[in-house]
Parts: sequence; C-alpha cells; structure tokens
Amino acid sequence: MTRREKEDTDIMGEDFLDRLVTAMRRYEVKEAEFEYEGTVLSVKLFPAKTGSAQDKFVSVDKTDPETTSDILVRSPELGCFASAGKKVGDAVMSDDVIGFVRVGVLRLAIRAPKTGFLAEKFINDGEPIGYHAPVFRIQITPVT
Repeated sequence: MTRREKEDTDIMGEDFLDRLVTAMRRYEVKEAEFEYEGTVLSVKLFPAKTGSAQDKFVSVDKTDPETTSDILVRSPELGCFASAGKKVGDAVMSDDVIGFVRVGVLRLAIRAPKTGFLAEKFINDGEPIGYHAPVFRIQITPVT
C-alpha cells in the first residue's frame, strides 16, 4: 500500500483535525464541511485576537457579566484539556501556568492573566475543548 493510499483510507485518523486546521490556515480557508460515513463535520476558523505577547497564550474575557472583579480565561486553541495541578480555590499569580491544551504532540500553556484565586473550573482533565471556550474563572485580587 502506498503512502497516498494509506492516507486516503485513514482520512479521519487520530491527527485529522490537526492536519485540517493547519491546511485551512495555510490556504486561508475560513469554513469547511465534510461528510464521512453518514456524519457531517463543519469547521469554522476565526481569526486570533491580536495584542500583547500574553494574548498568544491565553484569551481573556475582561467583561464577565457576573462581576467586574472576575476574569474568564479561555482556551487558546482547539484540543484536549490537561490540568496543571490547579484546583478551585488555589491562589495563582499573574503568568502562572494553570492548565494546558494538547494539540497533537504540542502542549500549549494556559496562563493566569492576573493574580487571584481560581473561582471556577469549566472543564475536566482529558476532555476535548473548543477554541476560545471558557476554562477557568479567576477572582482578581489586588497585588500588595
């Protein structure tokens, strides 16, 4: 079996989403839809927010409607969540690693954007996570 034949028979293999997202970004494709064995997969890519270097690691929603002293920390990428040993109630310092998103062989750090306490965790270790999905809520504490 040639490499091409193997790829054709294993199109929905383990690394399918990684290869798909990489190809979509390379060719600037914003939306794609596939039908495979009676199932339809729709993928839509959104541009990453630009800003500080910190924004490359974590996406933050500073306008959490529940309270202005809380920040929602969001996933930087589509993948699988991996814990960094932090649990609700733990204190975190600005730039602490509070979790990871596994994307294929890569492990992207999720960092605390501010000093505070982990007030809420929205996902469990090993669960799939979407791009920009909420991961943690941090209750901000002033630095003294």
